[in-house]
Amino acid sequence: MEFKYQLASTSSGGNVLAIAEIQLQQSEVNEVQKSLLNNGWEVTAVHNHELFEKPFMICLHAQEKDNLNSVLKQIRDAIDKTKCDCT
Repeated sequence: MEFKYQLASTSSGGNVLAIAEIQLQQSEVNEVQKSLLNNGWEVTAVHNHELFEKPFMICLHAQEKDNLNSVLKQIRDAIDKTKCDCT
């Protein structure tokens, strides 16, 4: 699993801007979104692409500016709310 990030700015004090697009089963969206929002993330979009997809998948877009270790822990905590065995 790849996680892209970049320095938020040259004067960001080591903070990064993390922009995430997470593909989720419909039943996973609420818990992942709640986890991200509780950690200060901004959820910027929640949408689907295919109407008759099995299982029905949802794309959740979110962003956060924080130090890299915090961002990685927060995204890991959110992903842990899914059924994914992402180790």
